[in-house]
Amino acid sequence: MGKLTKLHLRKFLGHGRDPSFTIDEMQGVFLQISFAIMMVFMIAYFMFQTKTSREQDEQILELQKQKLVVAIEKVQTGYSIRYGLNTLLTVGADGSVDYDGRAYIEDGKLTTAPLLRGAFSNGAANALMDYEDLLALRRKWWDQTLEDAELAEQELLHENRIWLGGRIDSCLSDLLRDVEAVQQLSASLLQRHWIEHPEMIVDPAVLNLLTEFKQADESKRLLLITELAQALRRYALSYLSREAGVAMLAQ
Repeated sequence: MGKLTKLHLRKFLGHGRDPSFTIDEMQGVFLQISFAIMMVFMIAYFMFQTKTSREQDEQILELQKQKLVVAIEKVQTGYSIRYGLNTLLTVGADGSVDYDGRAYIEDGKLTTAPLLRGAFSNGAANALMDYEDLLALRRKWWDQTLEDAELAEQELLHENRIWLGGRIDSCLSDLLRDVEAVQQLSASLLQRHWIEHPEMIVDPAVLNLLTEFKQADESKRLLLITELAQALRRYALSYLSREAGVAMLAQ
């Protein structure tokens, strides 16, 4: 601000001697003051606009994510049914999963109950087919989720794209874990029953190993236990594969 301008301001505020100035000079002083005030309002306006725009973007992001959450839960439920898990597993109110296979493993055999046997056999076949090509399966999940969420690929925001990819990977891992857990639990229940009823074992090598284990002393049993456990597990999974007509993912 120039010296003359300062004098004008001092006079305007009631200080100092009366300066010599023209009307144009006085208008220039007021113009500078008006410009400074206008700048303050412009800065405040742009800050408000930026905040409003950011809040709108966050709302759009959250709304899109809510659609994706609902859609992917629907897709996950569909695949859980496809793998028979909704029939073979019990989910508690807290989300905990109960792998109690006593309903479909009866007296050392896979159940003959149509619903449970079908859930086990068809579920195993579907899971094996799907997980043979994990990338293709992941793409199916992605496309189905966007379709159920009624979102086009190009509409998906970057943050939600990253989130959706991670969520799909997590769901795929969870379902694979559940399918394998059902099969491993079934094999364990079979082994437990067969140890108590060795007459059900038709494989001579496994039967001889079990007989040797039962007749051995404590030190010999320690040497045989690992080999016996592995043989019984292989035999149990092989039995389940024959009964289901498809290889077990847990093998």
